[in-house]
This record gives sequence, structure tokens and C-alpha cells, in this order.
Amino acid sequence: MSGNTLEELHIIIKKCSEMDDHQMLVEKNNISGKLSVINLADISLFLNSLNNDDNIATVFKMFRLYLEFKTFDEKDLKELINICNKCLILSDEFYPIIVNEDVYVNTNQINFEKNMYIAELSLVMFMDFFCFTAGYKCWNRNIKLKEGNNFQKSILKKLGGKFLIAVTSRLGNYKWSNNILKNISKDILEAVCHISNCHNVSSLVAGSENPLVAWFPEGLFPKLLTELTPRLYHNEWKKVPYLKHVLVWCVTKIKFPLLVSHISSILPFLLQLVDDYETENKCLGISTIEYLINNVTPSDLCLHNHADVIYDALFKQLYMNEDQVYEVTLSCLLKVLLVLYPKYNLEIKYTKWDDTLEKILENIEYTNKFSTKKILLNYLPEFFNHMDISLVKHTDRILSIIALTLEHSDGENEFCRNCALKILNKTLTQCSPVIFRYEDQILKFLMKFIIDLLLSEHLLCSSETKTKLFNELTNSIKQMKLCGGDRFEMKMRSIISASVNEKFKCVQNFLKLALEE
Repeated sequence: MSGNTLEELHIIIKKCSEMDDHQMLVEKNNISGKLSVINLADISLFLNSLNNDDNIATVFKMFRLYLEFKTFDEKDLKELINICNKCLILSDEFYPIIVNEDVYVNTNQINFEKNMYIAELSLVMFMDFFCFTAGYKCWNRNIKLKEGNNFQKSILKKLGGKFLIAVTSRLGNYKWSNNILKNISKDILEAVCHISNCHNVSSLVAGSENPLVAWFPEGLFPKLLTELTPRLYHNEWKKVPYLKHVLVWCVTKIKFPLLVSHISSILPFLLQLVDDYETENKCLGISTIEYLINNVTPSDLCLHNHADVIYDALFKQLYMNEDQVYEVTLSCLLKVLLVLYPKYNLEIKYTKWDDTLEKILENIEYTNKFSTKKILLNYLPEFFNHMDISLVKHTDRILSIIALTLEHSDGENEFCRNCALKILNKTLTQCSPVIFRYEDQILKFLMKFIIDLLLSEHLLCSSETKTKLFNELTNSIKQMKLCGGDRFEMKMRSIISASVNEKFKCVQNFLKLALEE
């Protein structure tokens, strides 16, 4: 390529950069005419010997103009693909996404039919930041028609998996995407739904309820798995960070009962995400597994021991000391335990409910972070509801944790203390046959808490928070009265009638009111 030609390219590109969309449309023929003097073969040769960043950027921009304004002849297509590949494997500094093997197209494997070439080319363009809008225009010119036809159907059948990867990798708030790319992806997705007779994206991915009308009765998800499966293992997916998001996005578009047929295909990779050392990957894997549990029947989840495998993977996450991981793990653990034990376990035998509760209690006991304690305490009532009478095996430890939590204020809203009192009320209800053994212990830490609440000068909580705490305390005393009967009432009467310092009279008055309610 001569220096004059390169200089002319600079002029064309500079002129285009100063135009808005309307002006570009008006000048389309003029720009296209100037570009026609550039020989594609010359550009390809020039790319092989580039060593100047400005020249590379110029050729890259020029290539965009080709895609936007040129109508390709069949003789140009092979050379055009070669140029595309050469541009896409240039240094990362020229486009802000990770370059990977997805963006490389081997011309030897492409059907040399003109329209098929353009379909492949447009899909390659989806993978590149600079060429994305140009690829979309190419798609609009050559593929996206008002009505579907056999040609479009054959293209989508061949490229369905690549299509889903390309489009869905741009739909989220990712560092390799932006609002323009998201909007283009949505447009393309809607167009494909329309021409393939799918009434929404979910039916395109998962399959249609009316297989006689839709092009893909089983959806495009099996084609996506064919493309992704070889790359989702042995840490290959780490090199291409959008792959995990593509799979998760597609999985969450498949609803009950269609998801069951894909459990064995997607679960191994989701478990791999859960076991990863990065918190983001853990949370993504766990939240997707929770979606899977919600959209398959318990019998299907237990059929090949999937539920036990999921439980083991989730239980290990309780050894992590990260609030975000605890939050998603506990929610998912509750659901998988309900799958494993669908009915109340009325027998006093050890189950995975007990193992899980013990670990949660241990974490509460040994953590020194209020944020972690809040998350763990917040989930305990749910576990108590499902464990029922088998909770008596853990009464000692539960009460010691309640006492420990009530000793320390955790801020203005006293969330931990409020949770501790709710947990106490649950324990008193479900462990009532054995509570008489712990009456003195419970009374002792409740009295300390009442005194702290009424007399402490260092409490920062509002009057509204205090009211909530007093209501929970009143409920606790009422529950104790139900469990202990006359024996407990006599103990309370002796405390109320005891001779005490004047400043403790408010404590006696509160106990009297609570006992009489």
C-alpha cells in the first residue's frame, strides 16, 4: 500500500469521525466510492508487515468503514475474512476486550457460499468491540429480514450456539460491554425470536410449546452446550471470562419443567464455580444452583444423587469467612435440605440438618464480625422451623450463643439482639419438654439484658428499637411461663417482691407487667 493511499485513508477516516449518523448516511456513496480504490489484497499484505501503531489503528478503522458502507462481492469474501482475522489478533490495546479463540474463524472450515460467509462474518464481529456495530449492520443487510425463510433457518441451525454466545455475552453490565452493545444485542435477539416464530427469548433458548410452528422445538440451548462444553473444564473458562455469564444467563431463561433434561450437563460446571477460590464465581455458581433447585422437582434432583452432591459442595462453603458467600449459601442450603428431607424428621436421629446447624452455631460463636453474625442469626429461625423437635439436641449451644449475643450491643437497630430474642422464643416453643432444665440459665441472661436495656447509659438504640426488644422480651417471659408453669411463676414473684435499690424498681415493674400479660 503506498504512502498516498494511506494518507487518503487518514483523510477519509478523519472526515467520517466528524460526521453524525445522518451526515454519514448522506455521504455514504461518496465514502464508498473512495474506499473502492483500496484493494483488499493490498490491505491484507500491508497487515502482515505493520509495525506502527497509527497505521494499525488506521487500517482497523478503515475496515470498519468497509463493513458499514461496502456491499461485498463474492470474490472479496475470503479476503475479507482473512483481514478480519488479522485485525482481531492484533494487540489488546486496540480494543478493550479479551481476545480469544472465539474471535478467530478458520476460512478452510467455512462454507464458501456467499451468504453463509456473511453470516459467519457478522457473528465474528459480535466478539469484537470496534466491529460490533458494523457486524450488526452486516447482519441487518444480509440476514435479518421481515419474514423467516429456509436460508435463515439453515444459518441459525448451523450457528445457533455461536449466536447465543455472541449476543448474550454483551447483555449484562460487564467490563467488555456497554449500553450500545447491549441495545444491539437485544435488537438482534428480538429479530431472531421473530423470524424463528418464538414468542419470547425463553422459548428461543429452552424450546417452544408449539413445535409445529417454531423453528427450534428443543431450543438453542443444546447447541450452546455443544459449543461451550469443551471449554468449561480444566480452567479453560478462566481464560474467557464471559463464558460463565453466557451459560448462567441461558440457564436462567429455562423454566420448569424444561430444565430437568439439562441437569447432568450443567451441574458439573456450576459445582466447579462453587469450588472456585474467587468470591464472584462462588456466588454466581450458588445462585444458579438455587435457581436450578427451584425449577426441578425434588425427585428429579435426587434421581442421580444430585441433591447430595450439591449439599456437600454447599456445606464446604460454611468454612469460608465471607459474608457474601454465607448469604447465598444459607439460602440455597435450606432449599436443598428440604429436597433431601421433605417431611419433618420426628425421630431423634442425626441428619444433615443437624450437621448444618452445628456448623452455623459454631460460626456464630467464633466470629468477631457483627456483619457475619447478623447474616447467620437471621437464617436460624428458618432452620428451627424445619427441624422441629430434633432441635432439642442443640439446646445447650443455642442458649449459650443467645446469652453471648445479648451481652453486646451491635448498633442503633440492635439487629443481633433482636434476632437472638426471636431465636430464644423459637427455642422455647420447640424445645418446651426440656426447658425446665435451663430455667435458671435463661432467667440469668434475660435479667442481665433487661437491666442493660433499662439502665445502661451507653445504649445508642432508638425508642422504637427498645419497644421491639421489650415486646420480644415479653413474649419470652410468656413462653417461659407456659413451659415452667407455677414453678417459674413463683421464681418471678420472688424477684418482683425482692427488696432492691430504687434504681432497679423499673426492672421489677417490667417483669410484673410481662408476667401479668
